[in-house]
Amino acid sequence: MGIVISINLLPPTILLRNLGQRARERRLEQNLSRKTLGEKAGISSETIKLFERTGRIGLESLVSLAIALDSVDEIELLFKPRPIRTLADARVRKRVRGRR
Repeated sequence: MGIVISINLLPPTILLRNLGQRARERRLEQNLSRKTLGEKAGISSETIKLFERTGRIGLESLVSLAIALDSVDEIELLFKPRPIRTLADARVRKRVRGRR
């Protein structure tokens, strides 16, 4: 039985740009203009424009957009505990300050 290692080789800038593009697609699926979405989310249409083009946005604005686009479930998935699949996963590792 081999060991499976998942490594994402995409740099953060590409991941962010992809996220912005997916948000744009979600906005267009809902037939929303940037202005209308901005009003709904409480952020400027310029912030949305920058996010859709570059992926750059503040975390609070991102969450506001997710709520406005009815996508808060996807935000909730970030950093969620992973399911236990192996015995090694079941071992609880507590970090002790000052030790590695």
